[in-house]
Amino acid sequence: MNPAITSSAAEAHFQRGIDSCYVLIVDDHPVNRKLLDVAAQRLGVGRIEFAFDGIECLEKLSAGPKPDLILLDIMMPRMDGFETCRKLRGELGMTDVPVIIQTALSSSQDRLKCFEAGGTDVVTKPLDLQELVARMRVHLENRLMVESLRAFRLRLARDLDVARRMQRSVLPDPQALSKHFAGDGVLVQAEYTPSDEVGGDLWAMPTCDPGKIAVFISDISGHGLVAAINAFRLHGLIPHLVGLTERPSDWLTALNREVVASFQGELLATAFYAVLDLAAGVLRYAGAGAPQPLLGRRLPDGTIEIEELISRGLMLGIGEDWTYLEHEVAMPPGSFVFLYSDCLIESGEPVDSELLKAWVIQAAQEEDRVAAMKRLLAEHSGPPWTDDLTMIWLERS
Repeated sequence: MNPAITSSAAEAHFQRGIDSCYVLIVDDHPVNRKLLDVAAQRLGVGRIEFAFDGIECLEKLSAGPKPDLILLDIMMPRMDGFETCRKLRGELGMTDVPVIIQTALSSSQDRLKCFEAGGTDVVTKPLDLQELVARMRVHLENRLMVESLRAFRLRLARDLDVARRMQRSVLPDPQALSKHFAGDGVLVQAEYTPSDEVGGDLWAMPTCDPGKIAVFISDISGHGLVAAINAFRLHGLIPHLVGLTERPSDWLTALNREVVASFQGELLATAFYAVLDLAAGVLRYAGAGAPQPLLGRRLPDGTIEIEELISRGLMLGIGEDWTYLEHEVAMPPGSFVFLYSDCLIESGEPVDSELLKAWVIQAAQEEDRVAAMKRLLAEHSGPPWTDDLTMIWLERS
């Protein structure tokens, strides 16, 4: 189906039946034409047209709409059925139209020639009306089923495109954030690559008081459209937590209660929430089963020290009475924190903690840190990856 087809046209294709089908009968013999016509009418075909031979058939196909089924004789004047079938398949590109060839040639070699020429099915003469009706029904119903599937895929692709754009619209713009926090001496870089058209990863930077920067990352269970819808719903809960943004334990605990109440077991997600206090030079954070973020400190000798942050905690959505522990770690100027989804370490060849630390140290030397991490992952395994990939890099200058 042409991808430019409109939604309404796709719906029409999805709903149509045999009474809307067009059958072209190509036969020079009046008796055979009549029998084929009767078979098509008995089946309930809505449009039946005739061509005397192969040349007239090709002229009709070139000038008019594409039929849903062609009934083609082999022995005809001017152009036989073999050449006609080859031309309509090749020159006219009608590779998806079923062609039932009727022939008096009955040897297995002759039948093979019919299929080699591009025939979909072969019936031998003398023609049997009941057999004709049965074969026509099978091929028309198959064609309608394929059209329905194509229309469905088109609608699904359209819906996924809308969902993808919606998902992108709720994710922060890293470049805008870097400009916003430039006065605070904070670099923000991020990468989001869904495993499908849409995915279940989510990240956000809730608004805090001046001098404090919050970051949140979550990986919703599942992939595709369902996970994306749950990500939208989870994102919609974040505004409910106004007043708690500077206290990671309270914020994550309150979010979990909202998830349990709103989703009632339909959503499970890992999460990590942190607040960078620029004046105090500390990062306060709480985890809900997320992959361990890495904190990097640039030392006076030029080396980089990497520390794994604690991210243990019950996944969001399991139990409403869970309280998430808050941790604090020094994050002076020259330090950075790297957050990521589990795709980075579990998609394809596993990535152990030492290799991940080595990647982070290497990426810290490059201008685009997250692009470097993505490149290193691609060199190690993939893409394509089996999970959504999200990475966030916050660095103090």
